[in-house]
Amino acid sequence: MFAATGGLGVAATARRQHSAPVVWGSHRLSHARGSGGRRDDENRTAQRMDDDRWTTVTESSFEHERRGLEAIRTQLPNADPWFAWSNFTFTARTGHVREVDLLVVAPNGVLMIELKDWSGRLSGEGGDWVQTTTRGDRRFHRNPLHLVNQKSKELAGLLGDGGARVFLSAAVCLTNPKLRFELPAGDRANTHTIRELLERLNAPVRDARHTISTPRARAIKQALAQAGIRRSDADFTVGPYLLERTPLDTGPSWQDYLATHSELREPARVPA
Repeated sequence: MFAATGGLGVAATARRQHSAPVVWGSHRLSHARGSGGRRDDENRTAQRMDDDRWTTVTESSFEHERRGLEAIRTQLPNADPWFAWSNFTFTARTGHVREVDLLVVAPNGVLMIELKDWSGRLSGEGGDWVQTTTRGDRRFHRNPLHLVNQKSKELAGLLGDGGARVFLSAAVCLTNPKLRFELPAGDRANTHTIRELLERLNAPVRDARHTISTPRARAIKQALAQAGIRRSDADFTVGPYLLERTPLDTGPSWQDYLATHSELREPARVPA
């Protein structure tokens, strides 16, 4: 067990609030800190990845997601060949629009990461993941590793089309340190706490074919731009309604948007 209403005619508005030892594959890592202890952590924080290396494609409206991303960003080196992109979408060759929480280019490879800020307890059952909330409710989730693995392969194909042939690994990061979880070994191998994720990203290169040099990292960055990554639709969705990107009106703690129902295509006023 581990601790981790009415119609508006031709216009519609939506109001929303501003929100203000581990093993994977053949790699084994220790939980031990470097000899510098606290000073190592302070040095990493001082090297927080800046905006030239960390691209926030879409600013998350969820505090827990921003908190998880920032906890990772403050520990990533601000040096070549490191790069990261958070909260973006891309269109796969199949035409499916895919959401990505985080993509990190590190010396030992490229990793696509799905963030989950679940609470309570998490276990595996019949191929699904079962979350037992602090109130005792059981929620069944499709294993997120399956989808993030599929998305990583699809994005790798697009990067290859742009001239950057690279293997993309995939992982899930459980960002709530209070979550207790016990998953099957096959799932646990690619499911990490934030600390474990950082250890994985900083692990020595195990396969020379996956080594990322500075020129290769910049080629990946260029191919990613050519792949057409863009802002995530998740930040502009309220239930079944898709908000326009530009607000109609803005107040101290709210914004009004035009909105369209995803299926009915009918306008309506949607409080959010």
